[in-house]
Amino acid sequence: MPKFSGLSLSRAGAVLGSVLLVLGVALSFGFAYSLILLGALILTGSLLFIDTEPDERKELRR
Repeated sequence: MPKFSGLSLSRAGAVLGSVLLVLGVALSFGFAYSLILLGALILTGSLLFIDTEPDERKELRR
């Protein structure tokens, strides 16, 4: 099972907050514009998690 450190929990909170922000933009500006923002956030979020995975694996091996 993966360990949940404070860093990963704060990153998950930041991702959830950004998704809620995009939903607010969807309600105020329009759906197509929010889909573009949501796609960009998903791409950047997945890149962040890909970057952190090898470090977490090293910590689990120790």
